Amino acid sequence: MKKLQRLLSLLMVVVLVIGLLPTQVLRAADEGITLTQTQVPSTRTDTREFLTGEIMQSVLTLKANLPESEYAGAYIELAVPSDVASFVESLEPNVSLDSEVFGRATKVNATTWRIPLKASDDAREVQIPIFTKFKTYVTPDKTILPITTTLKKADGTVVKTAETVTFLAKAGEATYTMTVRGGQNQIGGLVKNDTQTLDEKGLVDVVFDYQTFAKSSKDEYATPSNSDYGQRVYNTITLTQPLPPFAKFDASKNPNWTYNAATNTATYTLNRKDYNDVNGYNPVSLILTFPGASVDTAYMANSTMVFHPQNKGVNEADVTQSNTVSYRFRPDSTNGVPFRKYFANEPEDARDNGTQLHTVTNVSSRTSKGVNWRLTVANTTSETITFTEFKDYDLDSRLYYTGVSMPRTDDIVLDYFNGVEYARLSNVTVRGVLADGSERVLGTVASGRTLNFDRTIARNIKQLYFDFPNGYTLPHQKVVSFTIKTAFREAPVVSAVDLENEYVNSGGYTATYTRTNGSSYSFTGKDTAKFKLVGQKVDVGIEKELSEKLGTGWFTPRRDEKIRSDNEFAIWTLKGTWDGTIKGMEDRATLTNVEFIDLLPEGVTYKSTTLNGGWGAPRPTVTYVPNYRESGLNAVIIKWDRISVNQLNRYMDNSDAIQIVTTVNANSVPGHNTNYVLASIDGSIVTTKDKNHMSGYFSMPYKDERDIDQDGDVNETFAAASAYYEYTGRYEVLARKYIARETVNNWTRDGLKTGVGAPFRYKLWNYTNYNSKLATSGKS
Repeated sequence: MKKLQRLLSLLMVVVLVIGLLPTQVLRAADEGITLTQTQVPSTRTDTREFLTGEIMQSVLTLKANLPESEYAGAYIELAVPSDVASFVESLEPNVSLDSEVFGRATKVNATTWRIPLKASDDAREVQIPIFTKFKTYVTPDKTILPITTTLKKADGTVVKTAETVTFLAKAGEATYTMTVRGGQNQIGGLVKNDTQTLDEKGLVDVVFDYQTFAKSSKDEYATPSNSDYGQRVYNTITLTQPLPPFAKFDASKNPNWTYNAATNTATYTLNRKDYNDVNGYNPVSLILTFPGASVDTAYMANSTMVFHPQNKGVNEADVTQSNTVSYRFRPDSTNGVPFRKYFANEPEDARDNGTQLHTVTNVSSRTSKGVNWRLTVANTTSETITFTEFKDYDLDSRLYYTGVSMPRTDDIVLDYFNGVEYARLSNVTVRGVLADGSERVLGTVASGRTLNFDRTIARNIKQLYFDFPNGYTLPHQKVVSFTIKTAFREAPVVSAVDLENEYVNSGGYTATYTRTNGSSYSFTGKDTAKFKLVGQKVDVGIEKELSEKLGTGWFTPRRDEKIRSDNEFAIWTLKGTWDGTIKGMEDRATLTNVEFIDLLPEGVTYKSTTLNGGWGAPRPTVTYVPNYRESGLNAVIIKWDRISVNQLNRYMDNSDAIQIVTTVNANSVPGHNTNYVLASIDGSIVTTKDKNHMSGYFSMPYKDERDIDQDGDVNETFAAASAYYEYTGRYEVLARKYIARETVNNWTRDGLKTGVGAPFRYKLWNYTNYNSKLATSGKS
């Protein structure tokens, strides 16, 4: 049966080859030529539509016999109309460097590209992808790009023209956000007790913030990233805010806004003045008051933003977006005056995926540092705050207080509060309530200073109180914050009961808020924070990427998109995540038998591995293993027999610490061809069963269907990092016919003169870029 299958396969190829043979006797040289260009459809409703900057594909196919005597210097021309040529970022015929059919493609002028044909009498069939892009930012939405493909002789004579391929640009991915500062619950002002509405004499500003995400004319010549695809450059942006019920507009508080009393609408025009060259458009704010508005009633504010494109295209429209926020007024609310108690994690403290709590690993190098907490009040309203009580309490009984500090402006980033800065304070008195109920003055603390408690009494402190200087008020846009320092009373132990591993601490304050009209009210706030103690785990973090490089030299061409064709390089990089490759262990700890198992996709051929790891760390061994553990996949094994945590983290702290070089072949599958990397430590591949492992980048599950670890379990999943390329094929087929006399090996392609009935031999030769050849001979 196998012999019969081979024979049938051989006959099919012979039929293909004979179909490609020169047949000048039967037809003219320019007849029977097939020239097509076919668009690869997008995934959108209109399959011609692609984001600007996004790569677009079409497939060029040529089947022909072009005698050298007539077609020397022939070429295929790709042309676009002059009125859209300026919007074409690139048009790249993806011709292999070792192509038997085509020479190197060139751009002739702004509208024309040329692919030369190599002179040959061979019958040829070839298929290559064409990559095209619209320019990001400047291409108008709905720009139509037709590409005409023509086969021409050396003198420009048109031989064949393919059906036109058409692409359609999609641009205008502009958005904005709208928020009410301080959240849905607003103070609003004094409340009339009889009507439960806001009194005109005690109003508090309500601030609406608008953040625009769009590009200005400044970005026209910027280099876009993938996230910018579909973006458009806008000359102006119009923000329209119909005033919600009871809203009152004050022009003195809202410069650059225009108010139309007839429509009760406020309008703001964003342009170059509002654009920050580093961060984009600055936020825009609208300040309103709401006299007469009811408390505990839901209100809505609806806004519209219209983006006006620069050099608007003939088919392009303005982009209109809308947003809505809801809010209500509550008497004496602290919203807008944020208060937070939170755990001040160290850099090595990860976050538990289940509870979202920061975790502290139970190793001496971490627990000996102690654990810190933050207690912070930020004044983001126009009111002033006078503290009557400020305290830290309910510290977990397994911890004790060791001191407090106050950060300076440049000490700790304000992660939770925007637009504010630290208040500078001195002489804040710290009092402690001891276990027996007595109080003790522990000392004073100031901005940028630390107060360490007396060790003889520290373990007996149950609560802390902070007394501010007499008459001190916290002004608008200022933050007062304390770092609460604590330590473990005894060497901690991780409990088998998960909840027992959580440690808690609370804080609170009471203050008098004074409004701009002189009225005041008292309010008390409190908050609680936790962390979780976990056992030592080897937490691995690896990032895998497909390099944009299409070669290994210094000045190699690049392609940002993840598209690859036959014989092109697919270069894979490995590096550690931003917070370290190994987490949860002491830097000095030694790891043994560390392996990164890089499973190559079936459609690549392995070439080499380059090691670019950090200074001062041992280099790993690299082993290429075909059919790794009979999985059907080839693998590259990067291994350290022994390495410390610190050394491994240093080694992988490089954008391409490890670079695996492969080339794409015809075994690739259409679509994604994925390269996975797994991690093995002491012979065990890290799995996703442990929720403390593989957070962040190194978390994609790899189902072990091929039984990589050879334990018989094909349903388990391993933690993995991955990258992929998208395959687009190209192929070439050449056919030649030779003839010779029966007894003389005078094989020739030029024909023989023989008498009638004289026997001769013929030979067919076939070549494809899949490196397969077919040779057969016969008698006639």
